[in-house]
This record gives sequence, structure tokens and C-alpha cells, in this order.
Amino acid sequence: MKKIFLIITAVVCSMTVAADGFEYNYLAFTRSNGVDQTVSVGDLKIVFQEGQLVCTNADGNTSFPLSDLTKMYFTDEPTGIDEVTAGNSRSTVEVFSLSGIALGSFADIDSAKSRLKAGVYVIKQGNKTTKIAIK
Repeated sequence: MKKIFLIITAVVCSMTVAADGFEYNYLAFTRSNGVDQTVSVGDLKIVFQEGQLVCTNADGNTSFPLSDLTKMYFTDEPTGIDEVTAGNSRSTVEVFSLSGIALGSFADIDSAKSRLKAGVYVIKQGNKTTKIAIK
């Protein structure tokens, strides 16, 4: 009996050590279009309000429509993808190819997406630059 107890204790302790080896610094959200977006878990607060999942942490607020989420999971690496919001009135949207060639200026993200072919582009809006993929 003592031998079985020691074996079980050793197995449980080894499982605990293995679990402590993982440190997940980000919570990833997968949207219905297949794009993953991460938020830092440091001081993370999640609230559900008006059909939105709202994440608040030291970086600010990030909202996701609940109807657009397919899964969420913890990860140790960020995706590096920020949400590009439509209709932002800060300034016009400038679109560039990945090789840096200017492809045009648009009134907002929606008008740029509707006129571009499928591919990956760099979007500049004010002082923020983001890479987007259009399918």
C-alpha cells in the first residue's frame, strides 16, 4: 500500500512540474474569418456587454462581437495582428503593397477592401500602420 501511494505521489508531482513549465502570456481569439488576435493576460479583465466580449488590460480595451468569435485559447506568442476598424474619421486610409508601392488612398477601410484584389496589404491610417489580408 505504501509503495502504491509513493508511486501515485511521484506521478502527481511530475505532472505538477510539467504544468508549471508552461507560461501563457496571451489570450488568443479566433474570429469566423480565421484570423487570430491576441491580448496580454497581465491584469486582464473580461466583460460581456451588449453582444460584445470586452477585454481590458494595461494596453487598453479590445472588443470582439460574440457572434464573430469561434474559439479562444491561451498561448505564449502574440499574433501581432491589431484590429483595423472601419469608418475611422482620423484620416484617409493609404494602401501599400508588401514591397512598399503605394496603391492608393481611400476614404475608409471598407472602401479600400471593396476595391482591392485578394492579397496581403499594408494599411496606413494616421500614424498607425497595419498589415491586412483580403480573401
